[in-house]
Amino acid sequence: MSKWLNITPTFIQLKPYEKKKVNYSVAIPYTEQGKKAAWSIIMIEQQEARTKLDPTNKSDNTVALGVIPTYAFGVFVYQNPPNVDNNNVEFVDFKLTNENDATTIIIEAENKGDGIAYCTAYIDLTNINTGDQQRLTVKKFTIIPGLIRDFAFPIPKQIPKGDYIAVGVLDFENSEEIQAAKMEFTLK
Repeated sequence: MSKWLNITPTFIQLKPYEKKKVNYSVAIPYTEQGKKAAWSIIMIEQQEARTKLDPTNKSDNTVALGVIPTYAFGVFVYQNPPNVDNNNVEFVDFKLTNENDATTIIIEAENKGDGIAYCTAYIDLTNINTGDQQRLTVKKFTIIPGLIRDFAFPIPKQIPKGDYIAVGVLDFENSEEIQAAKMEFTLK
């Protein structure tokens, strides 16, 4: 989408607590590319004047290096035309990991559609022996076409040890279907 963005002005100077307006426009082409989802990141960066490097030990082999700390942040810009079919998000993997004394369930999902998908994912745990159920934190996210994303669901330390069934649900705002995966594991 960066080819379609126009930002004016591209450079501004601000005094402390001063505000200035920056305009941006997006010109989406009336082509096949314009009929697909597109995205970009607008980076806003602090500009610092470069200082002259004056190394104390000068010779033919002297290399000088300077570091100028600055601040920057990004603004996501994306478009999802009404003609895209963004109902094709799939589980790539559903797995349990144990690293650094933390047990985590990972949902790996891929957007195989042609539009940006707006998803909700959650995991329900059921203790096989007691029947107790708990839903891990619900996550909402977007996933762009062709991208694979990992979502980590840490299992809280206070959950009792035992045998569990985990059901992972991936809802990508398609009224006709959702994706689900199941696994059994033992929490030791």
